[in-house]
Amino acid sequence: MGKETYDLRKIEELLHENPESADFWYKKGMALVSEKRYEECVIAFSTGLIYAPFHKGLRLQRGRKYTTLDDYRTATAELTLSTRLDPENWETWYYLGTALYLDGRFAACMKAEKRAIEVCWEQGVEELPAPVCWYWQAAMKLGDSQEAAAILDLVEEST
Repeated sequence: MGKETYDLRKIEELLHENPESADFWYKKGMALVSEKRYEECVIAFSTGLIYAPFHKGLRLQRGRKYTTLDDYRTATAELTLSTRLDPENWETWYYLGTALYLDGRFAACMKAEKRAIEVCWEQGVEELPAPVCWYWQAAMKLGDSQEAAAILDLVEEST
């Protein structure tokens, strides 16, 4: 499955015709992400949320970008809401755990990553090593080497 690309100029034309389209604001934000214009993409995602406050994609991506900008508390708030809106999306839990870890909240990180791992298993998602890695790191930060070792059993050696 290929990564979707966004043409910023075309999206801005579409937004000019329909400025209240949350989906177009999402696409504009994603186009700005691809150009590493993170502050601007947060503004685009935030504008889209004016028109669709419970838009799953806007919430997830805005939370991710707040993490990129090292605003972990805002990221955590955004991603927590994202997990409520889309609890079966492993990425919402994974990125919440990442923000929590970076904020030094290791026990909460482990809880979020555990849920990401469960969703990966339930849905057959192959991204399991990503949440396992953050879970392991958080367990080690908490001095729980037994828990850290146990989580590694979920990942095949070949991975």
